[in-house]
Amino acid sequence: MAGAAPQEHTGRSGKKPLDAELNLVPFIDLLSCCISFLLITAVWTQIAGLQVASSGGPPEPQPKQESTIEVRLLLNDKGYQLMMAGASLDIPKLTRPSTWRIRTIPSEA
Repeated sequence: MAGAAPQEHTGRSGKKPLDAELNLVPFIDLLSCCISFLLITAVWTQIAGLQVASSGGPPEPQPKQESTIEVRLLLNDKGYQLMMAGASLDIPKLTRPSTWRIRTIPSEA
């Protein structure tokens, strides 16, 4: 391999020797890092890709899922009663300040 071993300079001519010693270890390290990076990213893009089947038509609409909560407000002579999700809240009339009380009621099947 040319250039692997340094040449002795005889000193007869004023020219520098043409063969120079090259350290190839850093180049090989960089090349191996680049190859491994490219291989890993190529595999990663294959794994992270979405599998999409093209049918040629428009996509089917997704049905909306709605969740509802039943709320009842009862009016009586003592005040209001708010019932929701197995709990009841008694709201007295505003004739005088008082505290509200919360009680649970059995859920209807």
